[in-house]
Amino acid sequence: MECGGLVQMFFDTCYPTTKNLESMSGDEVKEWVIQHLDLLEKAKQEWNQIFRDLYSIRNQELDIEEKIPLIDEKADQLASISVGRDSAEAAIREKLETLWEKMDERSREFLITAQVIESTIADVDGDYAPVVIEMGRVFENEIQKKVFIKYINTLSQKEPAISDTSVFYKDIVDAVNNYKASHKYFISATRMMKYIGDLSYKDNNSRPFRKELRNLLDKKNANIRDLSKKDKVDEVCNYIDEYRNKAAHPNTADNPNIISKNKVESCKNETRNVLDYFITNVGQ
Repeated sequence: MECGGLVQMFFDTCYPTTKNLESMSGDEVKEWVIQHLDLLEKAKQEWNQIFRDLYSIRNQELDIEEKIPLIDEKADQLASISVGRDSAEAAIREKLETLWEKMDERSREFLITAQVIESTIADVDGDYAPVVIEMGRVFENEIQKKVFIKYINTLSQKEPAISDTSVFYKDIVDAVNNYKASHKYFISATRMMKYIGDLSYKDNNSRPFRKELRNLLDKKNANIRDLSKKDKVDEVCNYIDEYRNKAAHPNTADNPNIISKNKVESCKNETRNVLDYFITNVGQ
């Protein structure tokens, strides 16, 4: 059965049949209980295995750029088997207020998954790293969906191709080449913010990549002045490093790196602040 099928089957089809228990004989009730407790136990084992895999990936000696996608894949598996998403969504909607409606749908799913994982993680390990990592995906998704996917797509269609020999723009060059080849690319969220911060320079025509990014944001009616302020760009970069990146670092006996409940609460506040700044200024 595909990952998630066990839990979903139990809660979507098995659980409602409890309404019919009163019409069953004693032996039928016993058979029903044994069958579905076994199903729930298998689902619990599936959930715990995903957590073990996730923590195992976290403790591997990989670069953050290599590790994060692997962790994200496991988090998506947890999302597929989680329950209680409706109540989690209601709570998050209330806290984020108008920000919720302005966020990409995928970003909302990340926040819901983080909330659901947080509510169960104490029974598994007590290390809240998966919660913080999942919340960190929200800003990364927002900056991708609202700016950089279109930006890289636009650059990939330029004829003749735009080029820049500056080492600073190497990630853009690589992203465009990869997008042309496979419609996939990778630029870290930190790097994307640094490119937005680069817009604070006034000499638009001296750097073609900078000019194209500014043109895109102008069309979105973005508040480029506030969006590219150095202190705000630094604040977002520090947020990414302090939460998403650090939560992905190994947690070993020699180098303890347990993410506490207090860290989660701090991350929630900082995530909202970062989203508020970015969504307010990035335009439509």
